[in-house]
Amino acid sequence: MTAPSSSSRDPARVLVTGAASGIGRALALEYARDGARLVLADTNVTGLRALEPEIARIGGSALIVPTDVSQPGEVATLVAAAHGAAGGIDVLVNCAGIGVYAGVAEVALEKWQQILGVNLLGTIYTSLAVLPRMRERRSGVIVNVASMSGVFATPYTVPYCASKFGVIGFSRGLRAEVARDGVRVVVVNPGVVRTEFARHATKGTFRVLGREVSSATAAFLSRVESSRFGLTAEEAARAIRRAAVGDRAEIAIGLDAKLLTRLAGTFPAFTQRMLELLVR
Repeated sequence: MTAPSSSSRDPARVLVTGAASGIGRALALEYARDGARLVLADTNVTGLRALEPEIARIGGSALIVPTDVSQPGEVATLVAAAHGAAGGIDVLVNCAGIGVYAGVAEVALEKWQQILGVNLLGTIYTSLAVLPRMRERRSGVIVNVASMSGVFATPYTVPYCASKFGVIGFSRGLRAEVARDGVRVVVVNPGVVRTEFARHATKGTFRVLGREVSSATAAFLSRVESSRFGLTAEEAARAIRRAAVGDRAEIAIGLDAKLLTRLAGTFPAFTQRMLELLVR
């Protein structure tokens, strides 16, 4: 089965979480150019509202639903609103996510709960909420945006890695269960994407190659946001859009993601030793 698109179902009905900024925002604009009927969710209401006129300028329209995906009740309201406005959901893209650049001792338990709540449980809640109607129609696509950090675990991003490993595991198991029902589940693992993601992450200090590093400094944020290996949000969005209509189940996007995924899969012991030496 392939994903519905503007050519096979006019127009496709697309729900994007984390749509106020970064990849989610770029993806909303990408789908708007395709003529999709959009439902956009985020906790950042200002960012969502700022997106509305941009979508209108390219001839699109969107239902804006402020939503904290870590709250099952809000997710239920979101999906009900999407069904009411569009009559269903053809494509769900789970983009909502928050990060961390700090040692485990610096991350409070409340932050662990927030990161796991948004990145992992939010993905689970939205997926399960749209699934019954997709199964009834025997069509639909769920695209879960994980990360190369879900296959290549790095120090000082441990809560984020744990959440993205969970997203990949959830997606693989769910895919096997629902394939016979005509529903596709796709995982996309981006590498570094040049957005302001790091600016909103939990920050701290850590050691790399014997040097003390603070993730709160402008220099650190600049290095993350301008990585020569990094993709733009627009490049990542186009890759995710292609993944939704393709036939692959799991895709790494970006040179760094492709190389590190291959390295971790082929030489796991070497990869672990390399990471341990890096943070001494």
